[in-house]
Amino acid sequence: MVVVQLFVIGADMLFVFIPFILLLVIAFPADAAVPEQEVLRFEILRNEKPFGFHEIRFSQDGNQVMTDISIEMTYKFGPLTLFKYRHTNREVYERGALVSLDAQTNDDGKRLFVRAEKNGKELDVKTHEEDYMAPLTALPSTYWHTLYLDDDRLINTQYGGHNRVTVERSGQDRREITGVERDVVLYDFEDLKAGNKATFIYDLKTGQWVGLEMSIRGSELRYVRQTPLTGSAEYGQDYLAAQFK
Repeated sequence: MVVVQLFVIGADMLFVFIPFILLLVIAFPADAAVPEQEVLRFEILRNEKPFGFHEIRFSQDGNQVMTDISIEMTYKFGPLTLFKYRHTNREVYERGALVSLDAQTNDDGKRLFVRAEKNGKELDVKTHEEDYMAPLTALPSTYWHTLYLDDDRLINTQYGGHNRVTVERSGQDRREITGVERDVVLYDFEDLKAGNKATFIYDLKTGQWVGLEMSIRGSELRYVRQTPLTGSAEYGQDYLAAQFK
């Protein structure tokens, strides 16, 4: 009975973890440099117990910015592994636009993939379930930049659909981030096709992504940022702070 419940929780929650993930800038300008922190890492907690990690590595080659995303989650009961999840995703951006994506997911034994490549004036998207063309303005559900705050559709990097989403600012709060009290802004996110919801947390001063929270079938999932914040929003305008002026 316990094993079945764990598997259901895993399947329902995973849309967020492909995400998400990481953000050093509020806007993504054409001349954006690789962030100072070339690696951004979160610990994932389930009911305040270690459950996995989410890591993003940044690199740059001329006008292209690359992000390599790795997510792993494991649940064990004694020596038995009851749930295991792994996701990798490489994104390439050129002058602020996505030009390619290659995502691979092993969802407790179920293998999924999503690939996208610029093809003329569109993105050619191929997945384990369907192929389709998306506009060049389409963004993936990785959330390391916050351009998605103004978008209503995202390419789901686990399942592959170009899904409709809603994002609403839900408030401002004080949170401890890597040992320091910070003012943060909360955004409620929902994937309308999957019906899943999560709250993304951003630092008010710098615009950096600092956390994530969601509830699913009695379990509380939380991202705890491990990488210290940089001092200012050096790679884009202070978009979040401007909304509160």
